[in-house]
Amino acid sequence: MPSIDKNPNFFRLLIISIATYLVIVSSISFIRSVSSTTDENQWITLPSNLYITKELNNFSIDSNSVEKFKVNLSKIKPGFLLRDINNIVVKDTIQLQKVLNSIKESEINTLGIITNSLPVKYFKIKIKKSKIPGDFIYEMPSSVLIVNVFKGGGSERAGLKAGDFIISINGIKFKDGYEADKYLRVNSSEDILHYKIIRNGEIHDYDVELAKIGVTFYFLLIFFVSFVFYGFGLFIGIRKPGIQAARLISLSFVLTGFLIYNGIEGRYFLDFDILTILQFLTLSACSAIGLPLIIKHLLYFPKEHTELIRKQWIWIVPFILGSIYFVSSNVFYIFFLDVYNMTGYSQFFLFYSISVIIYGIVISIIYRKYSTPENKKTSRLVRYAFYFMLLCFINAAFYERIYFLISENQYIRMAPFPEIVPISLLLLVLAYIYTIGKYSLLDLTIKVPKNIQYIIISSLWKLTFVCIIFLVIWLLSNWKFNFPNIKLSGTSITVLNSPISPDLQEVYSKMLIIFISLFGVFIFWLLNKGIRNVLDKKFHQIRFDYRRAATEFSEIISKTTISELSASIAKELKDLFHLKRIGIILFKNEEKVIAQDYIGFDYKQFSELCKESGKKLSDTIKEFSGEFRIEYLYEPIKTIFHEYKFTYIVPIKTKDKVEGAVLLGEKLSEKSFTREDFNFLSAILMQASIAIENTFLVEDCTLQERLKHELEIARRIQIASLPQRVPDINGLDIAGISKPALEVGGDFYDYLNGTRNEITVIVGDVSGKGTSAALYMSKIQGILRTLNEFMLTPKELFVRANQLLYKYLEKNTFVTVIAAKFDSTVRKVNIARAGHLPIYYYSSNDNKVSKIIPKGILLGKSTNEIFNGHIEEILMDYQPGDVFLFISDGVIEARNNRFDDFDEHRLVDTFRKNIEFCSEKIMDNIVQTVSEFISEVEPYDDLTVVVVKANSDMN
Repeated sequence: MPSIDKNPNFFRLLIISIATYLVIVSSISFIRSVSSTTDENQWITLPSNLYITKELNNFSIDSNSVEKFKVNLSKIKPGFLLRDINNIVVKDTIQLQKVLNSIKESEINTLGIITNSLPVKYFKIKIKKSKIPGDFIYEMPSSVLIVNVFKGGGSERAGLKAGDFIISINGIKFKDGYEADKYLRVNSSEDILHYKIIRNGEIHDYDVELAKIGVTFYFLLIFFVSFVFYGFGLFIGIRKPGIQAARLISLSFVLTGFLIYNGIEGRYFLDFDILTILQFLTLSACSAIGLPLIIKHLLYFPKEHTELIRKQWIWIVPFILGSIYFVSSNVFYIFFLDVYNMTGYSQFFLFYSISVIIYGIVISIIYRKYSTPENKKTSRLVRYAFYFMLLCFINAAFYERIYFLISENQYIRMAPFPEIVPISLLLLVLAYIYTIGKYSLLDLTIKVPKNIQYIIISSLWKLTFVCIIFLVIWLLSNWKFNFPNIKLSGTSITVLNSPISPDLQEVYSKMLIIFISLFGVFIFWLLNKGIRNVLDKKFHQIRFDYRRAATEFSEIISKTTISELSASIAKELKDLFHLKRIGIILFKNEEKVIAQDYIGFDYKQFSELCKESGKKLSDTIKEFSGEFRIEYLYEPIKTIFHEYKFTYIVPIKTKDKVEGAVLLGEKLSEKSFTREDFNFLSAILMQASIAIENTFLVEDCTLQERLKHELEIARRIQIASLPQRVPDINGLDIAGISKPALEVGGDFYDYLNGTRNEITVIVGDVSGKGTSAALYMSKIQGILRTLNEFMLTPKELFVRANQLLYKYLEKNTFVTVIAAKFDSTVRKVNIARAGHLPIYYYSSNDNKVSKIIPKGILLGKSTNEIFNGHIEEILMDYQPGDVFLFISDGVIEARNNRFDDFDEHRLVDTFRKNIEFCSEKIMDNIVQTVSEFISEVEPYDDLTVVVVKANSDMN
């Protein structure tokens, strides 16, 4: 035999040959299995053949059954089985009669009862012998118990029910469920079979139409998993046949793949032919060799345990056990067991596999000191996958036995969710793939790009999500709801003495299903959204947040030094595009590298190279108007950029002048850059280029600082020009505030007259913002204060002011103002308006808010004749509790980050909610509500609020 290490192709040929043979045998077996007929029900061998034919009454259920197992029956129905009396297992009616004859009539007996439908339960009742009817037991012939009938299947259509006992098929009797199943599948040529059953003590005949193809999802999953093992084993063996660990893994997985399908799947070898013999012998060989290979390959994977490999007996012992198993199982199977019955063989395999597993666990515990921390870390995921798989196998193999020991009332119970076994095997393969790829084991580089990983995982999630939805739909459609005896009508709720009618039951069921469906849609929507967000974040698939980017870049370009600016741009671009690495190079006058920042690698040598190549690098970048690949650079810098894993260069330009460049590395998602990426980056760099240019202009920065200082002085002067205190007016509670959008603004308010009983409240707004608006505001405020000395009404005040302003206001400037003169002695108010927003007036008598809108045009934009003809003054009474609200357009036009205006509706709503408070509280709450509405958005207009509230205080 040639040396495999020197001739790896020999192993390639060997593993391909073995895998091909196993795949062919498995595929033929699969085709034969799925093409077998089925009667679409489930049956089991009788746990007892003593059939109860008469009802049992006047008994009590054993306290353990009631308290522990929630068994509560008023009578024992015909069809149940008798297992034991007074803990004596009864085999037949003769033994039953002997036991009953030995019991006194008044003595209380304990009867062990077995139900006749899934889940098959075993419980005990206490009953006097005198209450046990005569001839209540019928000793059935050999038969099987139907425990489940598939909905809509051939058995249900024929009339068979769970709890029926089949005593013959086509007149053929059988001793157990295996023989019945064998007869059913061997005689698959017949379309209809004649069933003789016992139900409620009576014999019935049914003709059952067989289904031509019988396959379950569990069976398909097992078949799929076995081929995953074949594929993984072949991949490792073909790629790395010269490595011992790879060869052992390859053989282990290929042989285990056959063992999974033909062993775990558990189909009987019903057709005794050449294929059956080959299948059984191959299964025995795969078991005898495959399990020891698993033990041996763990000595080499993920790292070689040299000390343990030298102890050859460690891996020889499992092969000895495998040889003993192979010989003994075949001998006993052929010469001593029923050639058709795999039950005995499964016991051999179970004993053998447990022996190998225990041996492996003992060896790992004894020699755990040889495992280094590094080996433990490398093999952690594989070990956890193995542990999980073993737990799943133990659960599947021993669930019924363990459950019976814990809960005696559950006589026959299958392990829940059997699909967990093949799923655990799939997880084991994934653990191997992940471990090999992460730690580059077996000289293999298994690297799936993250964008492909994302597509696979998101597709799997979508498939899982759809399966979950279909599963829920299926469960709802098959769920039987038991509603209380309550009848609902439009006018009453009636509790009935008898169960509700089927029609009403159906109505309630539909209502409940609709409610559950709506709730389920909401839950599934949240679940899908949450998982998609997690996947997007994990694989860096998050789309651009243009608004956030614009906001953050607005902050970045405010950096005062060029080094801060370049560092901030690099960090922001890396976060926005989710890059593994990025670089920023900034030039001074297209010659000298004035600043550079890099993220994602050690850039000390690289930055020196760029600094030395400043002029040449700048000239090369200048030739390109947009992004370009590294390949277009000159040598040797092109090779160096490649070594540092940069892929693209994006110029930063202003008016064809190169300010710098952005060096792009690979994305974290490992996706290629798209046109959308470059367009977005170009838009950002356009802003950045302006910021870079402005940063170089130190003189402009100095000027900006000086102007800022002067604006601060102007702001303090403007604040001082506004009322510094609230006048004390009898019967009136007044509060006001004005907040400029910039350092200074064009909004203003004032309190004129200021006697004990009279006051004129003025609110105005000059067009524009900033310094120019503030200067006009100061001029207008001075004019109004001067004219008010003549004790004018609001209308007269505006007419005089318009006459003065008309001569001096610029064409693109206008003024709006509104005034209200309150006389608290007579509770009257005069109101005039010059193009300003209305006064919002709350009437305590009517408990409603209305708008007071006297006619009036803009101040200073028309001649006095025209102005006087278009302004009116309103005189009105007010009562204690009435409230007057003055505002500027900065309130209702305040805008949030979704570009929604605060608008008049929100203002009135806020105003009404705060009517009961004092004027200052009303004002504060309105300002606070506006501030909360715009949140972090900077206000773009000045804001002014004045509140006048009338009260009954007339001191």
